[in-house]
Amino acid sequence: MSGQTLGQPPSPLVGEGRGEGVTLAGQHIAITRPVGQAAPLLKRIQALGGEAIPLPLLKIAPPATPISPDALKRQCQAADLIAFISPNAARMALQILSRAHWPPGVRLACVGQGTARALHAAGFGDVLVPSDGANSEALLALPELCAVRGQRILIVRGEGGRTLLADTLAARGAQVDHAVVYRRLPLPPDLTALRRRGAVTFVITSSEALQVLVNAARDQASLDWLREQIFVFGHPRIAETGRAFGLLRGIIVDSPADDALLTALLGLAQNKR
Repeated sequence: MSGQTLGQPPSPLVGEGRGEGVTLAGQHIAITRPVGQAAPLLKRIQALGGEAIPLPLLKIAPPATPISPDALKRQCQAADLIAFISPNAARMALQILSRAHWPPGVRLACVGQGTARALHAAGFGDVLVPSDGANSEALLALPELCAVRGQRILIVRGEGGRTLLADTLAARGAQVDHAVVYRRLPLPPDLTALRRRGAVTFVITSSEALQVLVNAARDQASLDWLREQIFVFGHPRIAETGRAFGLLRGIIVDSPADDALLTALLGLAQNKR
């Protein structure tokens, strides 16, 4: 399997989940990524016969206090290294300051392959990214981020979120600055409509999105239904949030990348045959 089981899975999950002839036929799969980020996975699910349900739980919007292009450019020019915390950070930063106006030769780093792809698509060639993992811990483990004393590092991020990256880099002697380029706004789903579909598998790649989903269960019947569904969690930290809410039927994948999520979904389908 592409990940580990959580709580009480629907059946033992073994193997790689890509058994010959396995499809997603008959599966109702809700992809909870924001609009504009879910389309590739939705298409792959549909191609395998599954019902792909777009269910964005968060909207990516400019921050409450927007940063001007000139201010962002000054911060970039002063930095020895610019670290992007997510694909949203890369996309929103490039909406503020176009690629042509970024300092030439600036060193870039990011937390995962998804963020690296967003930067490569914008024309940035050399990006420091972990080969395994897609979080602050993986980025901080890279040798280039261990010896940073005296360096000025700009973290491009959204409002709120974890402080591990900034705190650790500061403890290692770096001067850390922040560029807040987006915020997440909740999009509560209609659970009544979802319940009519019967069993739904939820793909969750954000703890904040999971919170929005649980908050939408305003009555005990909705909460009980939610706890009976299967979840594919994109990170152990998200799974811990799920456990706290009593969401115990699911698995944790090794990466929030589409390939890992799809492997997990196929594994679930294989064990239902």
